[in-house]
Amino acid sequence: MYFSPKKRKKIDYGLKKYKVNPLFRKKGNVQFGSGQSFNAAKYILAGVLVITGGLAWFLLFSNYFRIVNININGQGSIDRQTVRDSVSQELNGTIINLIPKNNFFLLKQDVLYDKLNSIYNFGQLSVKKSLPGTLDINYEQRDYKYIWTEQGENYYIDNFGYLIEKTGLDATNTALYRHLENNGSPRIKGNKIDMDEAVYASVDTAARLLADKHQNIPPVEKILIDNDINNFKLKIKDGPEVIINLQGDLDKQLSKLEVLITEKLKGDFMKKRYIDIRFGDMIYYQ
Repeated sequence: MYFSPKKRKKIDYGLKKYKVNPLFRKKGNVQFGSGQSFNAAKYILAGVLVITGGLAWFLLFSNYFRIVNININGQGSIDRQTVRDSVSQELNGTIINLIPKNNFFLLKQDVLYDKLNSIYNFGQLSVKKSLPGTLDINYEQRDYKYIWTEQGENYYIDNFGYLIEKTGLDATNTALYRHLENNGSPRIKGNKIDMDEAVYASVDTAARLLADKHQNIPPVEKILIDNDINNFKLKIKDGPEVIINLQGDLDKQLSKLEVLITEKLKGDFMKKRYIDIRFGDMIYYQ
């Protein structure tokens, strides 16, 4: 018996036959749903842009976040409506001609604080905002202590030399507040008098001594201050200028002045132009 093996079928490894088989594909030809993925990414990106744009518009442009309620609470003579007008003026308009300045998120409390203080120079000031669109302004005015005159202008100032507001001069306010007149170089720097605060303490000490102890000295109309702040002049109403040394004993100097008025000069005191009581026991006058 003869064995005759069958012919084996020749396997075709050609490209045509196996081009659909992933094991035989060339590199870089695998593309499972790439078109669909790209389209989905576009839709997601568009959705993100729409949501972001809508949120930005809502936060920056909607009326809900605009400051429309301005509450002003203040103590002092500064009119609340005047402060409100200043706040409204600051909030009016737009940023880069587009975004409203009264937007809750864009309003900077510290900037508004500095702006109001530069105008009114409050003793105390608070600026607070609360959602959705409310602004609370609370202030206290500085206490009037003196009237300061410089270059023809008169100001109420406090006991630290901070300017409060302009004023006129009349019998009422000059009787209530000590009048300081600057005859030297300008001292107003911004919203404050550029002067050693010890001068105010010396002025107050002299005023108390005049009221409580040296009552024979005629009324002081105003206090004159020159460039040398170690000295000031008491301008006696309808009388002479009395030069005092701030570094010396004020009580002793005023005692000399009182003796001069009651004993030495008597009726001639008011006729003098100036009296200098700064130097020891010596008195100079003209």
